[in-house]
Amino acid sequence: MEQRLELLEKALKDTQKELKKYQDQERKRDQIWASWSPPAEGQKRKTGGATAGPKTAVKPDAVLVKNQQPVTDGAPAYSAMTLKDFSKFVKDEIGFSYNGYFRSGWGTASHGSPKSWAIGSLGRLGNEYSGWFDLQLKQRVFQEGDKRVDAIVMLDGNVGQQYSTGWFGDNAGGENYIQFSDMYVNTKGFLPFAPEADFWVGKHGAPKIEIQMLDWKTQRTDAAAGVGLENWQVGAGKFDIALIREDVDDYDRSLSNKQQINTNTLDVSLQRDSAVG
Repeated sequence: MEQRLELLEKALKDTQKELKKYQDQERKRDQIWASWSPPAEGQKRKTGGATAGPKTAVKPDAVLVKNQQPVTDGAPAYSAMTLKDFSKFVKDEIGFSYNGYFRSGWGTASHGSPKSWAIGSLGRLGNEYSGWFDLQLKQRVFQEGDKRVDAIVMLDGNVGQQYSTGWFGDNAGGENYIQFSDMYVNTKGFLPFAPEADFWVGKHGAPKIEIQMLDWKTQRTDAAAGVGLENWQVGAGKFDIALIREDVDDYDRSLSNKQQINTNTLDVSLQRDSAVG
């Protein structure tokens, strides 16, 4: 009889332990489940004690994500993630990003749209009445460990501010145009001697050094095609090295005749770390 009671007591303890494990899992699941706020009283319409019309969806505080790792004893099968973190995860998983710059606004004059002032001169930023834009599109095509490959395209252009229609190609006013200033492949982590450096191939100009407030570029190297390294850590600074080429038109003094000249440039620059005196 005593032995049977011991077995029953042991079975009861095991059952209570198993029950507590499932209770803890349900409690955690309740804590991380998205909470929904009830609609305001002013939005409720009662007809015979029931709410009429569709329910208004409220943005959840979090979402449940199923864990990829197999569930162990006591570990929940799902975990919580805020919408902000979930959105960032989706963007990182897709591997696509874009960034850029554009300017636009309103202005008027006595005879049509305002004209830009001192185009091409030093300090003209803020005196240009145009719809200029720079838009970079970046897509990750490979990633494994510290190795990564991205395809990058940069679009430059201008949208006219004179007429409501601004078709590219129909450019009678000399306002609407677009170009691919960059189109290249960028890699990182493939060079044993410089795993932190960016190794690129394609159409990519060297990084510009400029004072934004004055729109003054102290260094600018354009390229039609090339190959190079950027952000190569050497000593107290970072090297940018590029072998690039482009064709230029050489005009005579009358500007009536020209010839095409092929140029090749080796561009080297050093950026010192800000922490180094």
